[in-house]
Amino acid sequence: MIESLVLNLLKTPEIKILENNIFVESVEVVASPVIKREVTVKMLSPLTVYSTLLSPDGKKKTYYYHPKEKEFSQLVKENLFKKYKAFYKRIPHSEEFHIEPLGISSKNEKLVSYKGFIIKGWMGKFKLKGDLELIKFSYEAGLGAKNSQGFGMWEILEK
Repeated sequence: MIESLVLNLLKTPEIKILENNIFVESVEVVASPVIKREVTVKMLSPLTVYSTLLSPDGKKKTYYYHPKEKEFSQLVKENLFKKYKAFYKRIPHSEEFHIEPLGISSKNEKLVSYKGFIIKGWMGKFKLKGDLELIKFSYEAGLGAKNSQGFGMWEILEK
């Protein structure tokens, strides 16, 4: 399916998405990186995790976590396990996974408007540590929530 899409894009390099004309100049396949049990990564798109809370007046409120809050790491891990289980139809062999923010400050915060809603996410560097299979899966599926909207993509920072 991907091959057919690419061939058509190269034959007809102009496509229209909503009111935007997009021109495809080239297509390349990027090799998967060598992933280890501990890697330092840079977010290519914001990483977001959140909880939906009920306010005292009964309205739903979305709370986006800051990377320095203890719930952030736990929610990223829970989200990764949930995606892994949905994809493989089994639980991971290991529950060893940890994410640690590196030098995150307010300048790393990104607010993204999506379908009339504001989504808060975080750019910057993070250390991933744990089971190799889980870290590889997080590369393929994305970290955190809203991956289908483009959130949570990362690359390894070379030392």
